Amino acid sequence: LSSPEAEAHAFHQIDTHGSWRGENVHITRSGAYLRVESSVQVLRGSAGRPDGMIAVIRDVGERHQVERRLYQSERRFRQLA
Repeated sequence: LSSPEAEAHAFHQIDTHGSWRGENVHITRSGAYLRVESSVQVLRGSAGRPDGMIAVIRDVGERHQVERRLYQSERRFRQLA
């Protein structure tokens, strides 16, 4: 799930710089939400023209859960101190 503005920004980065990297949410076939880190790179042929793209998508949901628990723990500690 990303906003139209975020998608436009990603496509602009790909068109302008040949690559984009960011995080977003995908919806699986079962309807589950999956937080991912995506990296897209334009592949260029010998003439320098785009021949295709490669995308690497990595599940970062567990990392986000750990970061959220750490943040909450730090917040509780600060409130006690």
